[in-house]
Amino acid sequence: TSQEAVGRNIEIMLPECGGGKAAAIRKETQARRKDGALFPAELSISAFELENSRHFSVVVRDITEKKRAEEDRDKLIAELTSVNAELEQFTYVASHDLQEPLRMIRNFTGLLVTRYADQLDAKGGEYLNLCNDAAARMQLLISDLLEYARLGREGKEFGEVDCNEELKVALKNLSEVIEKNGAEVTCDPLPAVAGNGIRIMRLLQNLVGNALKYRARDRVSRVHVGVADDGENWRFSVKDNGIGIDPQYLEKVFLPFSRLHSEREFKGSGIGLAICRKIVENHGGRIWAESAPGEGAVFYFLLPKRKGV
Repeated sequence: TSQEAVGRNIEIMLPECGGGKAAAIRKETQARRKDGALFPAELSISAFELENSRHFSVVVRDITEKKRAEEDRDKLIAELTSVNAELEQFTYVASHDLQEPLRMIRNFTGLLVTRYADQLDAKGGEYLNLCNDAAARMQLLISDLLEYARLGREGKEFGEVDCNEELKVALKNLSEVIEKNGAEVTCDPLPAVAGNGIRIMRLLQNLVGNALKYRARDRVSRVHVGVADDGENWRFSVKDNGIGIDPQYLEKVFLPFSRLHSEREFKGSGIGLAICRKIVENHGGRIWAESAPGEGAVFYFLLPKRKGV
């Protein structure tokens, strides 16, 4: 009790306190109960002057529940990390093993369409084409799944990446879509960052490709890749004038297999933006979007600056 503690040596209650001079401190230590049992405690000591005499204020707070909660949290994090690793391993193995049989399905349905088309009626040809299209979509899905799984297994051995050069490669890969849609893609001069060049290229390609895919049919598609200084980071942006996104779905779009539209309206695997988020997080940044229906969308992502930049 407080009455029992008055006048006693503090080392009886706080065996780890030691006999040194005290200053204003706050630390976690062990305290001793009346029965001699030790318990985790937070010790706060501060000095003050009173009537030309120096005194110390000592507060000891029992943090048993806090430490127990921290242990439970750490245990849960470890369990979730283990489960995520197992899921990533399963995804990687399953995606890899499905590639070959699916490739055979595509090859043989393609052969049936090209070599035996004259032996099939209209319905037969239609069914084969549907089968081939479905296999193509599945192959795209598995390919994206495999990439997503690889991102969870990659190390972080980064080099200097010229984002201008990676954007050029991304736009070259998208050139057919850009020309077909008569789209206009512009960009600011982009900085160099520390990262994986292939992944940065894929990030830019996915975001620009996404902007081109969800274009508004009543106007010319315009996409701008910009960048701004944001303290310790570069804040990149990919802005479009497309159909936009309902604000309630701005978080959902980054989840794997998240689709806001049917396959008939917009083709894709539903993993593209999840891949973008994984790439950005692997580079120590974050990604988010701002949008409203009919008003286009802006996808932002932060990447840390290179040291010395």
